[in-house]
Amino acid sequence: MVFNIDGLRADVFEELKESSNFLKDLFVAPKITCRSTFPSITFAAQATIATGEPPDRHGIPGNQFFDRLGIYTNGKPEFYALDVARGVRALKSARVFLEPGEANRLLSLDVKTMYEAVEHRTSLCCYNMYSRGANYWIRPSLLEMWLLKKFSLKWFPPIFEKLMTKRLLSFLSRSSLPNLLTVYFMSLDTVSHRDGPKSQKKYYLDVIEPELKKIYEVITRRVKKVAFVIVSDHGSVEVKMALPAIGAIRSDIPLIDALKEKGKMFFRDSKLIFGNNAGMGQLYVRDGEWGDIPSMELVERFADEAKNSEVFSNVFIRDSSSLGFDGPYRSLMGEAPNVNYSSSLTGDILLVPDTSKGYTFGDPVRGNHGGTSSDEMECVLAFSAPNAPGELASAIKVVEEKFKNDPPQSELEYVRWVVEEVLKG
Repeated sequence: MVFNIDGLRADVFEELKESSNFLKDLFVAPKITCRSTFPSITFAAQATIATGEPPDRHGIPGNQFFDRLGIYTNGKPEFYALDVARGVRALKSARVFLEPGEANRLLSLDVKTMYEAVEHRTSLCCYNMYSRGANYWIRPSLLEMWLLKKFSLKWFPPIFEKLMTKRLLSFLSRSSLPNLLTVYFMSLDTVSHRDGPKSQKKYYLDVIEPELKKIYEVITRRVKKVAFVIVSDHGSVEVKMALPAIGAIRSDIPLIDALKEKGKMFFRDSKLIFGNNAGMGQLYVRDGEWGDIPSMELVERFADEAKNSEVFSNVFIRDSSSLGFDGPYRSLMGEAPNVNYSSSLTGDILLVPDTSKGYTFGDPVRGNHGGTSSDEMECVLAFSAPNAPGELASAIKVVEEKFKNDPPQSELEYVRWVVEEVLKG
């Protein structure tokens, strides 16, 4: 039983364990420090939870990215905005929750999801975007997703979670319990964006926990031995100044001015494409055709503009001299991430807004994530098996041994492997 709460901060979870008898009784383990992925953004981190692999292996480099080689579109370059998109691209982002699911389609075939890894057992994925291999997939409607994204509708996020719980419990009342059940609580992240991370504790207690307890009670009435996981994909940080660029941006004006414009979703003749991942932006530079590796002189020109702007805490550029698009990133400003990340899907320049000054990418919000600060990177991971603690401890130990010689880029990688190990028993 995996409770997946989008955006729940680690420090809020620790406070909740003191305020919530439910969490206090179920998750008695000491604090578990968990790092999110780089970038600490939903689609990349959720893919890591689902597959047990980092972004360079599961193939999802963020919420927004540019396929300059047209890997998935027969050689035609394509921009992906899995979280939200404007105009003609809106239907493409909507396909995340239409069969078979855009996020599922983009996952690397070289990795297994937790559902595929336990294919000899039954599995149900509820409301998460990554369901590949699950026997059953309960999805939000497109109307629900549209209403959830409307920040002005403050009344809807609680209804969203109630609808999900109602749909799930109705399904479970008509069937046997699956061996693996994952439930994705999406709305806390929406509220955290809208009202800031300080809103998380109250929203969890008022909205998330009542629904979570309903599911818990149904499960524990019907089966004696259950292993529980509670996990979040990233944290959140207070912000106040947003740069809204997305898609094709102008190359004939200063870079910061271009990032202040919304950009266009048509990019055939563009020289710069911008993938907006909130706390991290990917800048793709065209120098010839999109499949050509751009000159370092041109890349450094735009990177220097970013470095000198006082907007960013980190500026990374790809060293394409020997390995091309797979070349490592080096830092022009700030500490470079100690992870493998490069591919043809990632930008030539990575920009991390300075959250200490309140900067972020995207629409105006009060809370955001995606960058490298501790507030954005720290998330939640806890395990519990009240009636089988020894078996769970053994499974976790096996997984820890697996990572001994190949340390995880993020502890979120543990989830899939612990699920697989537990269900072997």
